Amino acid sequence: MVSWHGWVPDVGVGQLYGFRAQGPYQPESGHRYNANKLLLDPYARKLAGTLRWSDALYGYRMASPRADLSLDRRDSAACMPKGCSDGRAI
Repeated sequence: MVSWHGWVPDVGVGQLYGFRAQGPYQPESGHRYNANKLLLDPYARKLAGTLRWSDALYGYRMASPRADLSLDRRDSAACMPKGCSDGRAI
């Protein structure tokens, strides 16, 4: 089991945040890291914003002839809700 944590000094109440995962984009090997996509913290205690449905949310280009083996480089942050700090440790 992999465990990790993060700490950011001087984060105040109401700070918005999200995660990005970096690694290889090798779908043929099961690796689909795409740092262009904002990830929602599954343990966030509070959320801000709403999901705005867009093809930019997908890690691959929807219209590509390579289908889900392609890479979508658009930033999805504008379409995603964010975690919102409530002042307690994340």
